[in-house]
Amino acid sequence: MTDEGLKILGEGLQRLRLNSLQHINLNFSGCSITDKGLKYLAESLGRLSCLQSFVIDLKKCNITDIGLNYLGKGLKRHVSLNLLNLNFDECANITDEGLENLREHLKRFRFLRFLNLNFSQCENITDKGLQTLSYILKRFRDLQSLNLNFFL
Repeated sequence: MTDEGLKILGEGLQRLRLNSLQHINLNFSGCSITDKGLKYLAESLGRLSCLQSFVIDLKKCNITDIGLNYLGKGLKRHVSLNLLNLNFDECANITDEGLENLREHLKRFRFLRFLNLNFSQCENITDKGLQTLSYILKRFRDLQSLNLNFFL
């Protein structure tokens, strides 16, 4: 799977009834996905209207802060999202700045119940990045499950 594959997937998502798709679970672990592919996907997500859960595995993909920002923008209109699972394990080009951008988008999710963020082996994330995420956790008053993974 490459960026072109995500573009095709995004086009397919746009053809679905926009008010029917509630759950998305995507696994691209080890694929040749970059920020460009995430931009295609994010544009499609922005057109959906009632997404309740979103899971994506991008382990070992070439994602940077820019791609993380695209994804956040694509999800930001889904304020009723109650499950978010993002796996960026071994995406070494994600930094504290990417987490800051993600925080800006996450703060809109008032109904989030389940949050799983995996940034294992993202060597450019420091304590500052974790502190950035801690600020947003205060907003999730109904959070029932939290899993943060920053294993090096």
